[in-house]
Amino acid sequence: MANRNPIKERGKHTLFLGPFQPELEEAFFAWVKARKGKDPFSPIVVLVGSNLLGLYLRRLLAQRGLNHLNLRFLTFIDLALTLSGEVLEGEGRRALPRHGELVLISSLVEKIPRGSYFGPIAGRRGFQRALSATFRDLADGGVETLPLQGSRNISELIDLYQTYRELAGREFYSSAELFFRGEKEARRFPGKFGSGELAVYGFYDFTEGQKRLLEGCTRHLEITAFMPWQGTPGFAYASPILNWYRSRGFQVHSLIKPETTRNKLVEIMPRQVFRERPEAKRVPEDRTVRIIAAPSEVQEVREMAREVLRLAREDDISFHEMGVLLRDFDLYAPLFLEAFQNLQVPIHLQGGIPLSRSQAGKSLLLLLDLVSGNLRRGEVMEFLTFAPLAWERFLPEEPSTSLWDLISREAGIVEGRGQWEERLASWITQQGQQEEERNESLIREAESFHRFLKGFFSALDRFPRKSSWQEMVKAYLLLLESYLPAKGDWEGIGDALRALVCLDALGFEVQVPQFKEILTEELEERALPHGSFQRGGVCISDLMPARGLSFRAVFIPGLVERSFPPSPRQDPLLLDPERQAINKTLEGRGQLPLKRSRFAEEKLLFALALGAAREKLILSYPRLDPSTGRERIPSFFLLRVGEALTGETVDYSRLETIPQFQRVPLSRMAPEDWAEAVDEGEFDLSQVSRAMRTGDRSEISYFRRAFPVFNRAVKLALRRWGFKAFTEYDGCLTSTRARRLLGERFSLAGQVLSPTKLETYAACPFKYFLAEVLGLKPLPSPEEVSRLQPLERGTMIHEILFRFFGVVSKKGGCLLRPNNFEEYLRALEEAAEESFAAAERQGWTGYPLLWEIDRQSILEDLRTFLKKEGQSEEGMVPAFFEVRLGHGSQGCRKGPPGEPISLTLQDGTAFFLRGRMDRVDFSPGRDSLRVIDYKTGKLQGKEDGFCGGTTLQLPLYLLAACRTWKEADLERSWAEYCSVTRKGKFARIPFRGAGWKEKGANLKKILETIWRGIREGTFFPFREMGGSCGGCDFKGLCEHGVDVLFEKKKKDPRASAFLEMREIP
Repeated sequence: MANRNPIKERGKHTLFLGPFQPELEEAFFAWVKARKGKDPFSPIVVLVGSNLLGLYLRRLLAQRGLNHLNLRFLTFIDLALTLSGEVLEGEGRRALPRHGELVLISSLVEKIPRGSYFGPIAGRRGFQRALSATFRDLADGGVETLPLQGSRNISELIDLYQTYRELAGREFYSSAELFFRGEKEARRFPGKFGSGELAVYGFYDFTEGQKRLLEGCTRHLEITAFMPWQGTPGFAYASPILNWYRSRGFQVHSLIKPETTRNKLVEIMPRQVFRERPEAKRVPEDRTVRIIAAPSEVQEVREMAREVLRLAREDDISFHEMGVLLRDFDLYAPLFLEAFQNLQVPIHLQGGIPLSRSQAGKSLLLLLDLVSGNLRRGEVMEFLTFAPLAWERFLPEEPSTSLWDLISREAGIVEGRGQWEERLASWITQQGQQEEERNESLIREAESFHRFLKGFFSALDRFPRKSSWQEMVKAYLLLLESYLPAKGDWEGIGDALRALVCLDALGFEVQVPQFKEILTEELEERALPHGSFQRGGVCISDLMPARGLSFRAVFIPGLVERSFPPSPRQDPLLLDPERQAINKTLEGRGQLPLKRSRFAEEKLLFALALGAAREKLILSYPRLDPSTGRERIPSFFLLRVGEALTGETVDYSRLETIPQFQRVPLSRMAPEDWAEAVDEGEFDLSQVSRAMRTGDRSEISYFRRAFPVFNRAVKLALRRWGFKAFTEYDGCLTSTRARRLLGERFSLAGQVLSPTKLETYAACPFKYFLAEVLGLKPLPSPEEVSRLQPLERGTMIHEILFRFFGVVSKKGGCLLRPNNFEEYLRALEEAAEESFAAAERQGWTGYPLLWEIDRQSILEDLRTFLKKEGQSEEGMVPAFFEVRLGHGSQGCRKGPPGEPISLTLQDGTAFFLRGRMDRVDFSPGRDSLRVIDYKTGKLQGKEDGFCGGTTLQLPLYLLAACRTWKEADLERSWAEYCSVTRKGKFARIPFRGAGWKEKGANLKKILETIWRGIREGTFFPFREMGGSCGGCDFKGLCEHGVDVLFEKKKKDPRASAFLEMREIP
């Protein structure tokens, strides 16, 4: 039972138990008031869990008009350092530098033998981090030696820990040592602080070192402790500390007040949430607690922002009286920061914005990636594009880094300084040799790019790869001063770098990867302040430092399984059974925490977070996994909240039916009520949604005045979907000016065309428009190639066969004879090696292991193909190879002039055919020929077919070949697709010249249709119903429902000729 006036009745040590607010806060204020009543100037020392809590309590005292003069709030490390630091330094020891633990461990693992238990993973950063965490637990638990023997891993862990302690203890002391030494030095407290009393506020758990320090204080001071407690299963984690207080003679005073029927749900929630049988509290009109289920984290944050604005508007709750408490701070803090900044809601971000997330910090780390890496194209371009470089020092004007990125992609650069220099120079040379498409400004940009990189890479090369910390910091500062302007956050960056110099005291040199790792941590720990606590902004805080704070309204997002509570994880190096064995052996002289107990602490943390809300509590969770779209499981804690709200057993389906639950639909564009919109975008969408429901377009009539682009969008939609005829918004050009430009620049008359371009129009006119009229093309990143791509694979196979037949022809003809097969294989392998080497130089090959698989696969395919060629009984003799129409030709014998083949249409329009025939074979009498086109994928098309104009290559090449070699009879000749891989099953699809009169008529009809469609500007997108655009490079540019739209408009006369062409078999 609670004493009526516990302040007057306490003994030497007193413990107050109860919720943080209002009970513990009131007791703390009464305690301070009593002390200041005796002597207003008397010093008071209060031990708190975080500086944020100390600031909160100080301001509450000031708001209540209480004297807080000479009142000091300390954290445990502050107290330990004050009591012990001076003594340890007097003994000739120094504080272990920040990050020194990782440096020592890194030097330690370098000496682990390869054949030991930890040898295979010793060099991995994850192992070193795990080792650091385990050593920290051991040190905090007061474990000087591991009292275990037996397994190999434990024996090696013991040796590593002892070696680490020897390294660290020679000249340095750790924070754990400060605490244990503080037990002895607690007698110095009155002399240091001028007081014989200490208040301990808000703790429910101590490490062994903290307990020892506090125990030392109990011998020399009068201690008053204020401990959060509810007496429910949710506070079970705090029971050991309560028992510890009692064992030290603390007089316990419970401040817990009984519930009344006037309590609101927000007030009873912390007490009821983890009870085995929560009492029924059916208050339907009570909306002090709400649960929001949003589709994603982004939408979850947006809904919380909506609640923030609503509470400020309707409940008159000021922004600084609201708190967002985060269990996953790294995930949610950036989302809240972005959302609230966009909505111009002021915030205080606890801990500030890490320097590593500023432009200066990111630029710093990107530069280190270049120093330590192999100059990967993506990393180089990310740095040049993102970092605010001082371009005026190197170039007459600021360059276009987007053009630099384009140039580096087209040059095929993947990584390595050699590739940068060679391929950039080669790209510049190739561009300079182009007469028709020469781009002088682009060439000048590339030359500037090339010159800049030479100096930049030379500067990176001068950076030391291994040196002292001071030398590496000096070199890095020099690099920054050379390339980056000294403005913005660069002062903080310089301070962070110079702070690392103290690590030289450890006596180890540093390499670049470790330098980056430690610098990253330093930048994470240094923050740029963002807002001030309780000074007008919503407080966004990690849950741990916010323990003990209270707000009128509290928001707790992220309540899904594996997030809050997080999944319990064992220490991979020291499992809980081993920790229990150690604790048993220590017999009270130390204590290691058990990892499985963390779930109990998560329950306590959740209860404390609920208790931080005085008037409003909003809980939320994201329903869908962003990577898979699957439903996520709400946190087990939400079920307990539901039971506390209803007094009944609640499962996940029942949770969604309680009055306090709100489900935000995935399909919702905006809130139905425009008054709930958080920004202009949502307001507009809510008006659109309303107009769609009511059919009243006057709701959005203001769009035409407010948004000029809206009128064009409406016109586009109406013209595209509101008519049964094709319009300019379907890709069909109608204006005189557009037709004129089309005729001037893109007419087929007199042009040299490849069959592939004609096939593109026949397959999809819109694709032709994008590729040939607008000149669009995909721009893949060279570094994304993990293995040989299909296009490069095909090119390589063509090259190998060309080289092979060139060698064979010089040795007595190209007709393959089975008895010479071994000799052919040797020639094939030699030709392949040349092509493989060229592919490696061009960066086509990807990862080495996959490249080796691809090499063997290509050779196996070609061996099989040659074997089948040697067994052929058709009697056709290979004669010419890589015959380029319109480009000259190459072959094992001199080919004919490579002039384009003219094709004349019915209206007299002539255009020319350009392309490349892989191989031309002749009959022994040269009265017939065969054109072969190698294919490395699956064969498309059908025998003697045009396939609606999408397979024109064979008939056009056959026609061109017979015109070139006039002695060959067209009716007896043929062209064929020839698969040279197992994927295509080495199949062949022929197109024969027999019956050419009919076939030629169909060919002319197809060409006439394509010519007329291009001339008239007919470029509608086409996809057959239920069909697929497959590997089209432009499918992302097409509107959804292209097949439906075409089906709607296919009776338009402009499509009739195209559809007739598509019917040609």
